[in-house]
Amino acid sequence: MRIGLDLDDVLANGTEKFIEFHNRKHKTNLNFHNLFTYALSEILGIPEELAIKRVIEFDKSNFSKEISPLDGAKEIVKKLNENHDLVVITARPKKIEFTTTEWIKKNFPEIKSVFFISKDYFNKLKSKAEICLENSIDILIEDNLAHAFECSRNNIPVLLFDYPWNQVNEGLPENIQRIKSWKEVLKKINSKEEKK
Repeated sequence: MRIGLDLDDVLANGTEKFIEFHNRKHKTNLNFHNLFTYALSEILGIPEELAIKRVIEFDKSNFSKEISPLDGAKEIVKKLNENHDLVVITARPKKIEFTTTEWIKKNFPEIKSVFFISKDYFNKLKSKAEICLENSIDILIEDNLAHAFECSRNNIPVLLFDYPWNQVNEGLPENIQRIKSWKEVLKKINSKEEKK
């Protein structure tokens, strides 16, 4: 099976580090549980341009170099790599490709392919669904609801990490399943394999 892996908040504990950075630099009181949306501008009540500027500040800071892998990710990725082809598909801008790929090499050396959907902080290159279709991805592991829905509409199953920013009032499509941990990822992938 070819498995697409999002990077931030799937492989990397990016949001927690960003919160730490933002609270120190901008004297805010952000915490993980009050991130009700993926849109930073809405959470902070600031214009989109300013929100992007703060993300750029974070990416240039030492905080971004201190991002750790999500709990359980290293061990489970190693196990999955024994029988599957793993590919990272990230919304991080291609502009920070070097630091991104270096982080992946250091923490997940078994992953050899990385696709970027954004040229820079303002311009998209492709959607995650397009990259999944072009690269025969069988399942995507994601935390962003918009990407999950788009993949779902293109018949690409999604395992969605359950976070405050990806809740919905209506139900999820059948091919999007919520997960809470990397152990659960392994169980779901193994159970899909057994059904084949």
